[in-house]
Amino acid sequence: MFSRVSFAMEESMEAKGACKVTSSAEATEAYIRRIEEYRKRRDEFFKSNENSPLLPEQRERFRGLRYFPVKPEYRFVVELQRDGVSQERVILGTTTPTRTAGALSRVALLSGEA
Repeated sequence: MFSRVSFAMEESMEAKGACKVTSSAEATEAYIRRIEEYRKRRDEFFKSNENSPLLPEQRERFRGLRYFPVKPEYRFVVELQRDGVSQERVILGTTTPTRTAGALSRVALLSGEA
């Protein structure tokens, strides 16, 4: 079933956990568009934002990051399982102290064709 139908989360509905069933081709095109739009916003942040990691002189000549092409075949389509209760998880850092975060959901990965 997952090989023929993808679930595309609507941004406005994502917080509510609702999803929209779309055709595989439509979902793939939307997926590529979302990534390309994100990359444009990221490049604009690097070039123009005062919180950019680039120095002012680097921002002046910045023309965008070089990205690998989007490969939809590496996309995971998963079902979000909401647990309803936040569970504390420990996050280990390499340069920062250990910290905790709440886990509200999980995903189940299926192997092989469904």
